[in-house]
Amino acid sequence: MKTIKNTFALLFVVLLFCGILPLANWLSHPLAYADKLRQSDAIIVLSGGVIDAETLDTATAYRLLHGLLLFKQGCAPLLILFGGNPVSPGFSDADVMARVAGCSMSQRQP
Repeated sequence: MKTIKNTFALLFVVLLFCGILPLANWLSHPLAYADKLRQSDAIIVLSGGVIDAETLDTATAYRLLHGLLLFKQGCAPLLILFGGNPVSPGFSDADVMARVAGCSMSQRQP
């Protein structure tokens, strides 16, 4: 019984140090790899949801912002906004993203 308690105590201390010290980041550093940006045919932004017909969810706002930044940098000539809205069929998430991004109706396609 005492060895089980000691084992759990040691495990707790190890997990505590891995969380507090930058050990976890140091160990995972070789696993993180970022490709250089390359020219692409299109940038696709997937919706993460909307709050209402004028307001994006936080995740969607970050995705849209990143897609717009890539588009402005010239990574692709086409920006595709994708997302439906099963809760409120009167508008889609893609429509809300397009409005927030400032796209005119002439630039939008169904």
